[in-house]
Amino acid sequence: MPVELTSIERKLLHLILDGSAAPGEISTGASKLVTSLRNRGVTADELEFALTSRGMVLKHTRPDYGLIPCPFKKHKGELARDIEPSYLRYMVSYIREHDDPDFRRKFSGWADDMEQFLAQ
Repeated sequence: MPVELTSIERKLLHLILDGSAAPGEISTGASKLVTSLRNRGVTADELEFALTSRGMVLKHTRPDYGLIPCPFKKHKGELARDIEPSYLRYMVSYIREHDDPDFRRKFSGWADDMEQFLAQ
């Protein structure tokens, strides 16, 4: 069955792709759009098929690791691209060498992402 967007999903899509939308509007709108699609049981394959069957070409791109926020006090909430690399390297080492395995596990994904960002 072809995927059709509801009227609310169409409005959310227009909002998140609007060049004048504020960052908060974009992230909230994107979250609500994804939630709506998931609640309706729309799969990624169905959505990709719907887009490509209408002539769109989907390219798989690398994530922009610089847009990942820092979870730690000194720079909490700041984007990686706005933080000095020495601090990011320090935090990656701190996570990797931490005594608490739960702490390492909790932040290992962030550390992996920062290593990718620093390698760019």
